[in-house]
Amino acid sequence: MNIVCSPLRSTLTMDHMSSLLFISTTGPPLSAWQPHEYVKSWLAKGRRHASASNCATRKQSNSNGDDKSMQQVWRVV
Repeated sequence: MNIVCSPLRSTLTMDHMSSLLFISTTGPPLSAWQPHEYVKSWLAKGRRHASASNCATRKQSNSNGDDKSMQQVWRVV
């Protein structure tokens, strides 16, 4: 359990932790897993692949930095 519940995974819910423990104890070895169908379904849903370079761009706000309501906040720093 300490391998599955690492400090990086400490915020997982009990359901997720239970699923990970079940897979780690009863699942096939990693070398037997064939991910092709999962990858195809991921890409078919319109998600990006790992080497995609055309990410969604951030929308810029219309203000040009002259927002009067924020002037007092900016002076504090």
